[in-house]
Amino acid sequence: MALIAQGLRRALGRRLVLDAVDAEIAAGTITGFVGPNGAGKSTLLRILAGIDTPDAGTVHLDGARVQSFTPSARARRIAHLPQVAQPQWPLSGRDVVTLGRLPHGAGFDRLSPADARAVDRAMARTGTAAFADRRLDQLSAGERARLMLARALATEADVLLVDEPTAALDPAYQIEAMTALRAEADRGVAVAVALHDLALAARFCDRLLLLAGGKALRFGAPSDVLTPAALKTAYGVTFALVAFEQHDLPIPVSRPTLAGSSDPSRAG
Repeated sequence: MALIAQGLRRALGRRLVLDAVDAEIAAGTITGFVGPNGAGKSTLLRILAGIDTPDAGTVHLDGARVQSFTPSARARRIAHLPQVAQPQWPLSGRDVVTLGRLPHGAGFDRLSPADARAVDRAMARTGTAAFADRRLDQLSAGERARLMLARALATEADVLLVDEPTAALDPAYQIEAMTALRAEADRGVAVAVALHDLALAARFCDRLLLLAGGKALRFGAPSDVLTPAALKTAYGVTFALVAFEQHDLPIPVSRPTLAGSSDPSRAG
């Protein structure tokens, strides 16, 4: 099982956000999307999820066009966690995670034993069981982010698309979130994640797609993608590689040259 995108093109006004981008998210793997702000990472995730429609190109899941799925069928097969403003819903933590079962016909008043087990598993994997009875709008930004990840996991979809899951988290919970995604991949889920943290990408992802200016610069194993030359092209910054366990972690060591960097205020 794989989610395959070919020749994706997307323009917003005069700005080309994606330009002939190919991607493949295979079952049992984590594919990371990396690149500077404005590179097209979030747009690519939304198109893969079937939320946005590309101007050109196709996305297929098991040979079927994702855009041909009904919304409910798509939501059961593909779980998408966007990077959005933190919700302030007056719901308990458990109710928030239960929302992940809605594509399966569940609701707060009609939760099957299978639904309840899925919610329990998702909360255990994200360390959020302690928030089960606390209201979402009374939690910290990091705690809310962990519950939103648990909600996505509770769907138990074939494909999991996650945009910046570590952005609001302390380092310990960044590792916990990526470990949870690693566990999903090890269970056979096809996982794609947009990341700004290149060290996390190097440690946890099986394959990386490096984007810059809407173009795919490199795709492959982290060691083949996160080279100083490729990163200098994408970010306009000189990087050094620091060995840790079996990984080479990229560390920026110079100021940007601006030629290869983008406006940090632009979403990507």
